[in-house]
Amino acid sequence: MKIDFKHLKNIDESYFEHLKFALNLSFGFLLRSILFLIHGIVPVLQIPNKFNLLSTNKWIGFAKNKRDKD
Repeated sequence: MKIDFKHLKNIDESYFEHLKFALNLSFGFLLRSILFLIHGIVPVLQIPNKFNLLSTNKWIGFAKNKRDKD
């Protein structure tokens, strides 16, 4: 992992704004990971549409676009 002391300045965010963004992504990925793990073990249990691959891809795109606009 690269250390970049200017990262927060480069993206124009405070520490807490960045923490909120990173935690939101982390918890979102954690939830999706758990759902896919359960689905892998018990394939008959379907992943809710809100968390499937297509929706996850859109969610990531939305987060990236929000970050790029801010």
